Order: sequence, then C-alpha cells, then structure tokens
Amino acid sequence: MYPSSKRIYRSKSLTSDVTISADIQTLHRNPDIWRRDAHVFRLERFDDWRLTSLQKEAFVPFGMRPHLCPTSSGFGERFVTLLVVVLTAHFGPDKATIHFQEAELNSNLEANLPTDRDDMEDWVIKMKR
Repeated sequence: MYPSSKRIYRSKSLTSDVTISADIQTLHRNPDIWRRDAHVFRLERFDDWRLTSLQKEAFVPFGMRPHLCPTSSGFGERFVTLLVVVLTAHFGPDKATIHFQEAELNSNLEANLPTDRDDMEDWVIKMKR
C-alpha cells in the first residue's frame, strides 16, 4: 500500500531560521540505513529485535505527530488483511492470475516483487476462461 502522493515530505521548524525536512520514501530505502537490499521488502527485517537504533528512528511508516496517519491504530493492517481475503475469494488462483511486465516474475514464484510504486503500474489481473 502506498500513500496517495508518490512523495511524502515532512518538515519541522526548529527555530525561526532552522527547518529540517525529510523525504520519507527515500528515507525508507536508504542503503546507508537499511543495507544493500534496502529496496527489497523483507518482513523479517522489521522484527523489533533485528532493527538497529538508527533503523528504529528512520522507520516512520505512519508518519509522526502532528501528521500521524489515521491507520496507525491498527485499522490499516486490518484493512489490508480484509482486502487480501476479499480479492482472493473473488479472483483466486482458479479464476485469475496477476501478470507482470517483468517475465521472470511470471515464471519464478520465488522472485522478489518490485516494491516501488512505479514498478506496479503495468501489473495486470487476467481472468481465466
């Protein structure tokens, strides 16, 4: 799931002369923080005991106050789960398949899915006949 904007920037005025800002998408994919495979989604990376102190500070998936995402209370996770269940029930492997522009993704079930928003633009759900 991605936010409605391709880029989310946050800024905070520290003093009348000093403002800090961050590009959240870039922050979440920075190899200096997340290692060489920063662009690859690995769920186990986010086990609390695995995160370095820098990673804990850099991981802000729901933003920060005063711009905290309304789904941060757990609604987002429940909504994604519901969405997956409904899509699976409706389409299911017997009814439809997802086709990717990258041929390897269509044939290799072990391949990592691209995680950038633009990578998903050409994904197509094809109904089986």
